[in-house]
Amino acid sequence: MARRYSQSDLEANLGRPLTDAEARQAELWTEWAEATIARRTGGLDQLDQDMLRMVLVESVSARLRRPDPVTQVSVRVDDASVMRSYAASTGLIEIRPEWWEALGVVETGAFSVSPYGEPGRHVAR
Repeated sequence: MARRYSQSDLEANLGRPLTDAEARQAELWTEWAEATIARRTGGLDQLDQDMLRMVLVESVSARLRRPDPVTQVSVRVDDASVMRSYAASTGLIEIRPEWWEALGVVETGAFSVSPYGEPGRHVAR
């Protein structure tokens, strides 16, 4: 399968080069993200390819930034310490609702609102 984005796209999005291990992880996570999107949309080829590229790069970048489902990490070396707090990370490849929408997948559910009536026609009371 042809890559839908390049490693340099990920590196530009992250603002740093990928390590060899991260490059291997990115390959795997991209396959997972593509499979998830294809399962929900019926295929990748009919999607807007620029939007698909953005969603793939963003979702893989998010996992690279927060690979584990932790909220706080501390590292101590001698007298120095570094602590990082993460916003909610599941440690999974996630496609955010706004990214699904960008791909043309709009969820409807219990709290969705559907207008009725004819467009441009106002009903006076």
